[in-house]
Amino acid sequence: MFRYVSSAMERIKDCPSCFTPPGTFCLRLINELDSTDLVTSGYFGEDSIEIYYYEKSIRNNVKLEIHTDSISYKSTIYSYQLPWISASGHKHFYLILSSHDTDTMYLDVRKKNSYCCTFFEYNSFKYNGQFIQIDENKSVYVIRK
Repeated sequence: MFRYVSSAMERIKDCPSCFTPPGTFCLRLINELDSTDLVTSGYFGEDSIEIYYYEKSIRNNVKLEIHTDSISYKSTIYSYQLPWISASGHKHFYLILSSHDTDTMYLDVRKKNSYCCTFFEYNSFKYNGQFIQIDENKSVYVIRK
């Protein structure tokens, strides 16, 4: 028994635990015709944008923030909460842009473990059924509507 405990203690000492939370979900909405930002242009109002999901037939809102860059004048929708919700098992979300425009999102974030570390990985993202690749330079999903 002592030998087993001693061995386990050595592994803990040799392997300090580490934890990296999931990266913030970032989304930008761009006009597909002229590349203008659909939020800063006023096409979609910041006050009308919401993200939600259903759990046991109950609607749950997701916290989000919208920031506009003062130099590029582009808006980004941020959610720190969305990747945590996805990693816990909920993958289907709804994005309300206006009273007549609600889009669907599928976000698959997975919790991973490697050696002594826990981290999160964005596995896939679909917007209205279409796979969207992240803009690696800016770590943001760009949606053209």
